[in-house]
Amino acid sequence: MNKLLARGGIEFLAVLLGLSGSLWIDDISKKNAQRKEFYQDLIAINNELIDDLKVVSEKIEWNENKLKEIREFLLIFERSKIEKEALDTILFFKRPLANRSFFGKKSAYSSSKSSGNLNRTGNLNIVQALTKLYDETYVRMDANNKYMDDITLRDDHWTWYLSQSTRKFIYNIDEVLNKINSSEFYNWVIKNEFMFTYFIDLMRETQSEMIKTQIQLAKELNLEYVED
Repeated sequence: MNKLLARGGIEFLAVLLGLSGSLWIDDISKKNAQRKEFYQDLIAINNELIDDLKVVSEKIEWNENKLKEIREFLLIFERSKIEKEALDTILFFKRPLANRSFFGKKSAYSSSKSSGNLNRTGNLNIVQALTKLYDETYVRMDANNKYMDDITLRDDHWTWYLSQSTRKFIYNIDEVLNKINSSEFYNWVIKNEFMFTYFIDLMRETQSEMIKTQIQLAKELNLEYVED
């Protein structure tokens, strides 16, 4: 009887160990699969971030050129009255604002976050870096972009200096010149000088955070940092 009980106990223990081993293997396989998915997520995020770094550099350059045009216009305005012929020679009057804004890509990060891969990983350093970039820095950049776009759309002053293709629809050029030569317009340009300066500084801060995050991603993925 004791032998039967001992034998049954051994068999039960063997089954229990086998079941535990199977569950352990399943758990390891599941964790490996999750790590692989997260690694693929990081590759996708890194690729989007590399693209964004190229774009943000272009946007910074564009906005810096526009700021330079604003300051050149202010110097000209302070020296003499703006005449009709000057509208086609002063750079400030020749370029619209179509390429000013920067809206970073977020689809790869959002996908990783919604799938739960971002929350399941134990790599807190990379998670914190990504969260800071996308949920804080990018959100602030987007909010300021939308704010400036809204100001531009609602501000009639911008229509007074648009490119030649737009100005051909302005029938009373004398009225436009009177407005451009007014102190009101001058003060408006001063305001935009401040806004562009602030916006460029903010974009540079965003770029700096993007670079730090991309370097961290590159180390995590054993890649080289891609410098623009």
